[in-house]
Formats: sequence, C-alpha cells, structure tokens
Amino acid sequence: MTGTAKLSLREQVAKQLNALENYSTPLEFMDAADAIRRSGHTDLVDAVQRSFSMKALSAAAVLSDLRCELSMPYARLYSAASTSRQRLLIGFTGAASRLMMPLPIIIQALPRNTDLLMLYDPMRSHYRSGIWDGHRSLWELARVTAPIRSGYADTIALGTSGGGLPALRFAKLGGLRRGLSFGGRLIDDTLRILRREAMRSAFDPLCACDETKGTELVFVYSADHVVDAHAAHCAAVAVNSHLIPIAGRKDHNSLWQVQRMGRLPDLLEGAFSASASDLRDFIGAWNEADLTAIPNDTSARGPNVGGSPGTLLPKNGILRKSISRIWTRVRLSAASRFLE
Repeated sequence: MTGTAKLSLREQVAKQLNALENYSTPLEFMDAADAIRRSGHTDLVDAVQRSFSMKALSAAAVLSDLRCELSMPYARLYSAASTSRQRLLIGFTGAASRLMMPLPIIIQALPRNTDLLMLYDPMRSHYRSGIWDGHRSLWELARVTAPIRSGYADTIALGTSGGGLPALRFAKLGGLRRGLSFGGRLIDDTLRILRREAMRSAFDPLCACDETKGTELVFVYSADHVVDAHAAHCAAVAVNSHLIPIAGRKDHNSLWQVQRMGRLPDLLEGAFSASASDLRDFIGAWNEADLTAIPNDTSARGPNVGGSPGTLLPKNGILRKSISRIWTRVRLSAASRFLE
C-alpha cells in the first residue's frame, strides 16, 4: 500500500471523527451526533457512538456552554456568554493538536468561570514559528495575547507533550502566575540545525541563569516513562520549578490517565487554586487501586490521535452534509473586543 493510496470510507470516517473531536465544544459535538444519527450513515453513526467524547459527555448531567468566541488560523478562544471572565486556561497542544484527549472532554472538565484559549503548533516545531495567525513565534505570543489575558483575573498556561515546555516558556515570558507541563518533551534540533531548518536561541526562559521567581513552573509526568522523566528533570533547573511524578505509571499521555481515573475536573481546579505542594499531595494520594485499575497505554494511538486545523469537513458529500451545518454557529461574535 503506497502513501498515496485512497483511504477507505471507514478510514475517512475515523479521520474526520478525530478532527471533529479536536475542535467542537460539548454542545456542538452532541448536536453533530444528532445530525449524524439522522443521516443514517452506519459507519459514521457507529464511530460517533463509540468515540471517547460520546462516552464522556453522555455521563455528564449538564453540558458546558462554552462556545468558540474568537478564531484565528491556529488559535481558538472558547468562552461562555455568562462567564465572569474570572479565569483563563491557555492550552499548548502536542503534535496531535490536542491536550492528550478530545477537546469536548477538556472543556467539559473545566472549572466554573474558566475560559479556554487553545493554541496550535501547525509546523510541529515546539511553537517557535507559524503560530497564532501563521506568522508569529512563541516570543511574540506574550504581546499578541495580552489584550485577551488582561480581561481575566487569573491566567495560567498548560501544555502537553511537545507543547509542555512551550507552555512554561510562555508563562515566564508573559509574566503568568503558573505554567504546567504534562509529559513535556525536550527539543532536539541536531538534524534541523544541520539542515539549516532551525537555529538555537541565545536565550531560553527555562534556564537556571534567570533568577526571577514570579512564575511557578510545574512538571507533571509518569514516573516510569524514561523520556518524559528525563525531560522534566533537565528542564526543572529553572528557578521555581516543581517536579510531580505520577508513581507507577509509564504512559506518555499522563493527562489522559488523569481523566480515565475521573480526576480531571479536580486537577484542573487545583491547577488554578492549589499550591504546588498541594498538587503534589493530591497526585501522590492516588492509591495503588486508582493507578493499577487502568492499564498503562504506551501506544501512540487512542485519545491523542487528531487532525490538523483546516481538515474538519470530509470530501465525501454525505458526510459533509451531515456535519457542515454545525459549524455555521462558530462566529467571531466578540473578536473585536479582544484584538488590538
């Protein structure tokens, strides 16, 4: 089978479901699911019913009312009409354009009065270029997002995998109170430098030479995942760093394991309100039954398989008609409020 081989209908369905789970809110996902059921498309209906998002949202008593309020090519702000704009979580995704799980699950688990700004890394270059509007770098994000952040009483950054350490760098550059990394990965630019595709920066915010203590840096990782543990210990040389290993786990998708244990809402609340030592105690209190009840998932698939921005609607006409109307609701209703 060649790389240009035509995808089967089932493969198309799986690909588009992944993309749907990347960018829909809980209400949009359930609306899409209803439209898909009415379409009678057996493969798509079956895929939606078995999806991670459907399983999580079906168990919720009340669905989150967050909606997409601002959309850039590689950034989306999700907020509620009734929000007090008390808190903002800025998410830095990994290569799958996810925070280790479908977006509807993350939104559903957010604390009250918490909005979400999702930032994507289309070039998969640790947020060093091509982000926000396709022309920005991580160094510019602090200035570009300042008008948004100024509307909230508290803002923190959270990143996963390849977005973990960029989230911490952004937190320092933007003067945020806290940044959190889940399974953050180090940058290895050896081949990129040899190919003249990347240059080393003369300054890295995650450096022991920066003695400012204003931003708290929290590293959460599976204790038995060798690569993630090594990355956390290397980057934690930065001042005001806190290492929080999840004992007995060897999964890279550490944040997803928190969701599987039913602890994600409490963890996200603690990300804002708890001290680093309390977070360490909270995670350390997970007993052996909590941890061993869930098999270690060391595969690259599962909930962390997504699609890149711009690949949402399928080429198949039947599938397109079933889904496209859902996205007409996504408007820039208040974009001018946030932009310079």
